[in-house]
Amino acid sequence: MVTRDIEDKLTRHAKLAMYCEVSADYTAASLDAAWEDWKSSFSTWFHWERGAIVTDVVWMVWATRFFGPLFPGEWRLYPHVDAAAARRWIEQPQR
Repeated sequence: MVTRDIEDKLTRHAKLAMYCEVSADYTAASLDAAWEDWKSSFSTWFHWERGAIVTDVVWMVWATRFFGPLFPGEWRLYPHVDAAAARRWIEQPQR
């Protein structure tokens, strides 16, 4: 299910940007949660313009590098020390 926040943003914007910060102790989402996220992403698939993933979790970096090209929009990885740069990039006016 797409969240109300995303639905609200889509009433005002054609494209979306996402900032996601993953903590160092993150291991994984449950399979049910991952499946729900995956299903809901299809309804907004072509609305994503860009996303910034901030993490130092090695497997998350590799997963983002591997799967990132499969998603629409531009996706960038940042280490936690560069979180401010990631936020600045996301806050830039959308094209």
